[in-house]
Amino acid sequence: MSDLEYLSSVERFLLLLLAAPGNQPSGHEPIKGKTWLQKEMFFISKNVPELVEATGFEDYRFGAYSDVLDDVLDQFITDRYVEVDSGKIQLTGKGAPFAKHLWEGASKNEKDIVQEIKELLNDMTNDELLGFSYSAYPSMKRFSDFTETFEAEKVKIATALLRKGKVSREKAAEIAGLPLTEFLAQAKS
Repeated sequence: MSDLEYLSSVERFLLLLLAAPGNQPSGHEPIKGKTWLQKEMFFISKNVPELVEATGFEDYRFGAYSDVLDDVLDQFITDRYVEVDSGKIQLTGKGAPFAKHLWEGASKNEKDIVQEIKELLNDMTNDELLGFSYSAYPSMKRFSDFTETFEAEKVKIATALLRKGKVSREKAAEIAGLPLTEFLAQAKS
């Protein structure tokens, strides 16, 4: 993997995601866990057409899931470019310079997409992440183990996302499945 031009689009965007600063200015913010990795790459794929087919995301136990992405992650761990420490997925000393070089060579558009999605999703709780994902892509919750919890907690989840500034009032009401005025009244209590 010493030559950047031989990376698949999945490998490339996974490394870009890990190299992106996220919510910390120093860069290389770890991904919170495998669920976050799957959702962040899913949202990136919705903005990068070449990733849609390459990742092959399907509806699974926690929504959008890609076997291909999971395999790439496992290979990067085996090759010691990436490690999982206390659930967090991060670059190793070997992977960081490689990913930094890749980040520096990426287009502004690619960086903007990856950074925006990482900033938006990486600091959400598990419930917020899944709730946000399911409201954006309802077809990805059909087989989810979290669907019943989401339905029971959607007002709470929407309120938390609104308070964190992750969604507008209108989007929060949509997530909650309520008219805006009714949602705002419930969110205040």
